[in-house]
Amino acid sequence: MFDFLTRNGLKVHPKIDSNTFLLWEPCSRNHAEVTPGFTKYLLDLGYSVSVLVEPGRIDEGLFSLFEENERVFLNCMSRKNIKKFLLKYGFSDAKGLLISTLTSKIRIKDIPLTPGQKILCVSHDIKDDAALIDENTIALRSMYHGGFKTVAVNPHYFGAVTMLPKNDIVNFISVGALRKKRRNVKLLIEAAKKLYHAGVRDFMITLVGKGKLYNLPKQLRPFFRILGRLEFQEMYKEIQHADFFLPLLDPRNPRHDRYITTGTSGSFQLIYGFLKPPVIASRFAPINGFDDSNSIIYENNADLAAAMEKAMCMTTEEYDIMRRNLKRYTENLYCESLENLRHLIEMDKNKRKRYLFFVSLAYSFSILRPLQEEIWRRGGEAAWFIEEPCEDHLEEGERRLHTIREVTEYNPIAVFAPGNWVYDFFPGVKVQVFHGYAINKRNEKNDKEHFTIRGWFDMYCTQGASSTLRFSELEKKHSYFKIYETGWCKVDPFFEKTEISEKERPVILYATTFSSRITSAPHLLETITQLAETKPWDWILTFHPKLDDPELIEKYRQFAETHPNVTFCRHIDGLNTFRKIDAMLCDSSSIIVEVMLLEKPVVTFRNTHPGNFLINVLHEAEIGDAIEKALTRPADLMENIRAYTAHHESHRDGQNSARVLDAVDDFILNYKGKIRKKPLNLFRRIALRLRIKYYKL
Repeated sequence: MFDFLTRNGLKVHPKIDSNTFLLWEPCSRNHAEVTPGFTKYLLDLGYSVSVLVEPGRIDEGLFSLFEENERVFLNCMSRKNIKKFLLKYGFSDAKGLLISTLTSKIRIKDIPLTPGQKILCVSHDIKDDAALIDENTIALRSMYHGGFKTVAVNPHYFGAVTMLPKNDIVNFISVGALRKKRRNVKLLIEAAKKLYHAGVRDFMITLVGKGKLYNLPKQLRPFFRILGRLEFQEMYKEIQHADFFLPLLDPRNPRHDRYITTGTSGSFQLIYGFLKPPVIASRFAPINGFDDSNSIIYENNADLAAAMEKAMCMTTEEYDIMRRNLKRYTENLYCESLENLRHLIEMDKNKRKRYLFFVSLAYSFSILRPLQEEIWRRGGEAAWFIEEPCEDHLEEGERRLHTIREVTEYNPIAVFAPGNWVYDFFPGVKVQVFHGYAINKRNEKNDKEHFTIRGWFDMYCTQGASSTLRFSELEKKHSYFKIYETGWCKVDPFFEKTEISEKERPVILYATTFSSRITSAPHLLETITQLAETKPWDWILTFHPKLDDPELIEKYRQFAETHPNVTFCRHIDGLNTFRKIDAMLCDSSSIIVEVMLLEKPVVTFRNTHPGNFLINVLHEAEIGDAIEKALTRPADLMENIRAYTAHHESHRDGQNSARVLDAVDDFILNYKGKIRKKPLNLFRRIALRLRIKYYKL
C-alpha cells in the first residue's frame, strides 16, 4: 500500500542517508496526524525524511494523500526497536531528529550525538511538558508559560487535498473522541434539536472518533452519521466531502481553556490542512487565526444552532470566498512555520552558546557537571576556570581556561558559581547556583550565611521553598538581581533509576562540616574507632573541603589505614558514594539534605537545627544505638525525611539544569540591562583585584 513512497522493510534500522532528518512519532495512539506536515517542512528545507511511526498508522493511510517523493522513507520499526536503535546508535549519519510528541518514555540526553546533530521536540501541551521543555522545543502555536515563549511550527499539510463544492445538504464534520473533556456533544444535540424544530433540515452531521452518542432523539438520527474511529485514508475522505468543521469547544468548560493557553487541538490542523471553515465559539477563534472572513463565529453555546444555519444559508460564492481567506491564512502560517523550523535547525550552526563554570572549591565539580551535560546536550560549549589553590579535578574532554585573557576571549554568555563570589569583570551574566541547601546550620536568624547578598550576582537559581521565599523578599528589597526557582543542578542525577548492588555489611558515611564551632571531627574519632572495631559495619570518612586542620585530618587518615573496614576520602565523589551507603553520621552540614534525597537516614551529633527528620544525639555514647535505629529505617522517620527534603528541593524530574539554562535565556531576553544596576561594591572589587594583581576596573 502507498508504494509511491519508499517503504523500508528493515525492522531494526531506519533508512538513512547523509542528508536525512529522522522524524519520530513516539505516541502509538495520538498525534500521528502531524507527521505528514512535518515531513513536508523538512522536504522543503532540502532534507530527506525517514519517518519512524507505528507501522499500523502508515498502513491506515497516514500518507495516502502525499505526492510521490523519493526522499521520503517510511520505516516499519516498532516503538521498542526505535528506542533501542536511538539509544545505541543515536541517529547514525542523519542531520537531526525531530520527535513529534515530547515524551518522557525516552531520556533525550541519553541519545548519543555527534557534532552538528540536533534534536528537536514537539510539545502538544506546554504545561504538561514544562519539565521537559528547552530551547529546541516546538509547539503548534506560540504560547507563553513559565516565563518563556514557545516556537510555533504548525504541521497542517496532509497532501494533495481535493477541493469539492459546497453540498446541497450541508455536511458538518467533527473529528475526535466523543468525550466531554474533548468536545461538547450535548451542545451539538441541542443545536440539532433547534434546527429540526425550526424546520431547518438540509444538513448532515458526521462524527468521526471513538465513543458513542447517547440520548440522541429518534427524530434526529437521520441527520447524524456516527462513524467511530476511522483509518486515516477513510478519515481524509470524509473530511474532504464535508463543508464545515465543528470543533465543539465549550467556552464554559474550564478543561477547554487549554486550547487557548497551554495546548492546541488536532481539529485545527485538519481545518487548516483541508480548508474546512470552522463553526467555532469566539473565545477560541482569534488566537488560532479564525475571524469572520474565514470562519463562522458564535458568542455563546446557545448560538451554535444559529451559526450552523448561517453556514447552511451561504451561497456557493460566499463559501468559496471564505475558503480562499482561510487558505490565505494557512499559507502565511506555513511560511512562518517553515522559517521558524529553519531557524531552530540552523541556530546552533550560527551561534553556539558558551558558558563558564567558576570553581573556587572542590565541591563545585559535582555541582556543575549535570549543568555541563545539559549544555552539551543542547549543542553549547562549557569551560572551567579554577581558582587557586583549588585542586584540578577535571575529567577527559572537559575544557579549562587558565587566564583572565582566555576567559575574555571565550566570552561566555553566563558564568555559574556555586560559591559566594565571582569575578565581576568576567563577561556574561553572573549566576549563583549554590553549594548546598539552606539548612541554617549555624542556627542564625534568617540563615545569614545562605542569604547574604554581596552584590556579585545577576541571578540566583533557588532550589525550593526553603530558599525561594526568602530570596524573593530580597529581590524586592534590592531590585538588581532576579530569582528563578529551578531546583539544584547538582541533584539531577539523584533521580535516575539505578541498580544498587547488594552488600554483605551496612556502610556508614561520616561527613562533617568545617566550622570550628560546629564540626564534630575533633570529638568523634574515639567513638568512631570503637564502633569500627565492635560493629559489623564498613565506614567511609570524609571532611568538608574547607576543613583545613592538617593534624586532625592526618589522625583520621592514619585511623583508616589501620582498620580494613574504614576508608578515608579527602574528597568523595558525591552521588556514587551516597548510593553505596545505608546511613550517614554527620553534624550540621548541608550534605544532610543530599543524602536524604536518596532516602538514606541520618544520625547527627549536636545538630544546630534538629528536627523529626533526623536522629539527633547530644552525647558520644548515644551514637551507636542511633545508627542501629537508623539502619532499621523506621516508617515515621522516613516519612519525615520525604517531607523535609521536599521543602528544600521542589523538583524531582531531573530537569533542574535545563531550568537553569532556560532561566539564563529568560534573564538575557527580559531583564539584562533593564533592571537596576548592581552596587559599585568598590572595596570588594578592589580587594579581589589586588589579590590576583588585576588592576582594570
